[in-house]
Amino acid sequence: MKTVRCICGAIGAAAAAVLTVALALGNVLPDRLVVTEGEDLSVVSGRYLSAEITELEEGVGEAEVKLLGCVKVKNIALTTASKDQVIVSGAPIGIKMFTQGAVVVGITDINGENGMRSPAKEAGLKTGDVIIEADGKAVDGITAFSGVVRQSKGEAITVKYDRNGEIFETKLTPEARRGEKSFYAGVWVRDSAAGIGTLTFYSPSDGSFAGLGHPVCDMDTGQLLPLRSGEIVEVNVSGIVQGQSGHPGELTGSFVSTEAIGKLDKNSDTGIYGYMSEVPEGRLMDVAAYDEIKTGAAVILSTVEGSEPKEYDVFIEKIDVSGKSKTKNMVIRIEDDELLKKTGGIVQGMSGSPIIQNGKLVGAVTHVLVNDPTRGYGIFIENMLAAAG
Repeated sequence: MKTVRCICGAIGAAAAAVLTVALALGNVLPDRLVVTEGEDLSVVSGRYLSAEITELEEGVGEAEVKLLGCVKVKNIALTTASKDQVIVSGAPIGIKMFTQGAVVVGITDINGENGMRSPAKEAGLKTGDVIIEADGKAVDGITAFSGVVRQSKGEAITVKYDRNGEIFETKLTPEARRGEKSFYAGVWVRDSAAGIGTLTFYSPSDGSFAGLGHPVCDMDTGQLLPLRSGEIVEVNVSGIVQGQSGHPGELTGSFVSTEAIGKLDKNSDTGIYGYMSEVPEGRLMDVAAYDEIKTGAAVILSTVEGSEPKEYDVFIEKIDVSGKSKTKNMVIRIEDDELLKKTGGIVQGMSGSPIIQNGKLVGAVTHVLVNDPTRGYGIFIENMLAAAG
């Protein structure tokens, strides 16, 4: 009897362990999944997991995932997509970036024992320069650079910096403020940025995403911030500063969570790009070539309150195929009374809002016309797709 009880106890313990694993897997696996044509379900199946498609009609179905072929883990909603389709979003995102190097945003004088002087100016540094190395040490931010300056004890240090893509080297002699022992370079630098924008699309074929339609630039220098690392997080839009002629408006909000929903790997002229571990909410849609876009009615997907995108009417007034600009390929006019009443037109934070025409994704909102917030520019989606690849 003792042997029987031991066996039964072992079986019970094993069953409990399997159920515990199944529950844990259910929390880890996604609720929905988009797979491209010809792709298997290896993401939710393997040696111990199996995925059985129970229904698939018109590209929509469901996969029942089981552990050891018998214990149900969960059902995952499935959508199949062709390789040239994307999930169109319009959701607000919080953007957190850390720069590659320390960006010079200001030059200042130091009141030292020998009067006022600016070590940075004497060294030839200018706003917009990116300090990448100091005395042979890589500079990955403010702390690294200021540490080298403090340890110099007033001796000249070698500084390497990037100016418009070209690398230069100079000597900088730090100065101590009068009555102090700490040394300074006479330069203001920045190594991070944060803000709100809009997620344009997610590509099921490789898990990549794109947003903004223009680069993240430094607020003081106006130059593109070189990306070292970054992420996007969920945002709740809670306020609007209406746009007026001469005064662009903006969306205000707060990060819903510090947990990243995507990792950035590129900050380029045509937007921000990276990868997401889970499929975002949105519409599966074909993308349009630039020669399919016509002047006329269209809609944008944008979020100006809360976290749910809404569709708003716009009119594409002009299309520029000259290639002179990467981000100002269309002129659009807001025609939606609800949006005009809420925002006055296009405001900061709406950058990246998808532009849809005839059921296809044609582009994204990029800039507002400062003197007329009801009008702005859009980028061809082809330009964003090219940068994402």
